[in-house]
Amino acid sequence: IAYHPADPSQAELAAGQALTPPQIFDDGSFEFVELLNIAGNAINLDGVSFTDGIGYTFGPVIMLPGERVVLARNPTALAIRHALPASVQVVGPYTGALNNNNETLAYAAADATPIQSFDYDDSGSWPGRADGAASTLELIDPARDPGSAGSWRPSSEFNGSPGSAGSGPDNRIAINEVLAHTDLPEVDSIELVNRTGAEIDISNWYLSDTRDQYTRFQIPAGTSIPSNGFITFDETDFNSSGT
Repeated sequence: IAYHPADPSQAELAAGQALTPPQIFDDGSFEFVELLNIAGNAINLDGVSFTDGIGYTFGPVIMLPGERVVLARNPTALAIRHALPASVQVVGPYTGALNNNNETLAYAAADATPIQSFDYDDSGSWPGRADGAASTLELIDPARDPGSAGSWRPSSEFNGSPGSAGSGPDNRIAINEVLAHTDLPEVDSIELVNRTGAEIDISNWYLSDTRDQYTRFQIPAGTSIPSNGFITFDETDFNSSGT
């Protein structure tokens, strides 16, 4: 679920203006809800409709076992942000918009029999990166209760992975230690650890202390961490200007 997508980039805004007629994108333009067929047989979504949160009634869309269908608020905007293969079924637009704070999502079969209903939220233990910080809400396991915060994680992929399963947390490299309040001659520092048995090249990765700007410090090219090893960056690296 992309209930509060990241703001459009300058390139995305320009792409919208280049359309005929031009479209003005905001963050809500990139909303989407992804459905997954967890049954062992094909499912025809004809007549299935969202009854709470957003408004949409499906046409004769066939979902094969394990297939995903992406319901987009603005399919044109979605195609600009995500280069999806032609095999991914994208439908929409839907009416209304997903609430950026909390929402009840529900949909029902053509005969009005409820299929699923649950609430999501942006507070407490719900994944914070899905709230406007370039991640989506990603269900860890379809067998889990979607109304529980612990059933969800923030997507590791920037802006999510509509039409395909998310890769989940990388977990190879972790922040191991932080020295955040120092007096000269000590300086603030961040230590990373390689938790694997192989060397990992972290050239051009980013470190940040705010989700509003992930690209605050870019790790220099040619930087690697040996297997089960450590590397430390300090203020002379990420705050060389002293500001």
